[in-house]
Amino acid sequence: MRFIGRAAGQYKDPTLVRFRRRVASARGLAFSTSGPFYCPADQRVCLDLDFFREMSRRFKASGDFVQAYVIAHEVGHHVQTLLGVSAKTQAARQQGQKMEGDGSLPVRQEL
Repeated sequence: MRFIGRAAGQYKDPTLVRFRRRVASARGLAFSTSGPFYCPADQRVCLDLDFFREMSRRFKASGDFVQAYVIAHEVGHHVQTLLGVSAKTQAARQQGQKMEGDGSLPVRQEL
């Protein structure tokens, strides 16, 4: 474990899971159509290996940088979970705060 700040506590690495076709997570079965994702319930970054093949074939985007970018994005969601950002966004959704348009909470959290 590494510290990520005094107020935040300790950082725990997410588990990295590579899969093809489907993967079981704490929230149920996920299929490759979902692409890479982070599951906060079990703190796992799930990487669909077929997604990287599709990125290369369809968009000519391949290599270490593309893979590192995707992994960093999903680990970012893990950090948001550890810091409580995801919980605050979910609470705001439940309270009915603005959820549409470019300034929406989900878009802001994703960015």
